[in-house]
Amino acid sequence: MALERQWEAQGPILFIADGDANGLITLSDVGLLKVKQRVTLSSNTQPNLLVEIKRVLSLTTILVGPINNGPGGDKSLTTRLDVSAYTVSDGAKLFASEQPKSIPTPNDIVRSVYEQEPTLAIRTIQVDKIGRPITSDNPMPVEGTLNVDIGNYPSPIIYNITA
Repeated sequence: MALERQWEAQGPILFIADGDANGLITLSDVGLLKVKQRVTLSSNTQPNLLVEIKRVLSLTTILVGPINNGPGGDKSLTTRLDVSAYTVSDGAKLFASEQPKSIPTPNDIVRSVYEQEPTLAIRTIQVDKIGRPITSDNPMPVEGTLNVDIGNYPSPIIYNITA
């Protein structure tokens, strides 16, 4: 199936802090994880646990909860699961299989234009990979090389500029 209809498989992504009782998971990078994506938690001593990403909080943290299983299922993005049994010392990690993207309704799309949920919206502003607006407090990453010719100096001086 085309990539525009599927989320690519991710992981394993190692925990860098123990899970907590409110569904908070801290990983090395959450940039490719999405709200409503189903992920599997595993560790050396715990059974695999299938959960849904409820919120992307930062470049390294997400909140997870139970999966919405259709009519009568919990559709709330605020319901969390206790994932405190998944610890760094136990080798806790997260996997995401390739899966269909969640399909927003027309009303969801209209609301998304107004900066809702990371990287889901059609936007008129630039955002980083987890959906935070580019501002002076969250500048766009910039890398470049500047060559400066200072005349008869034996070799060029190269300045690497990273912001």
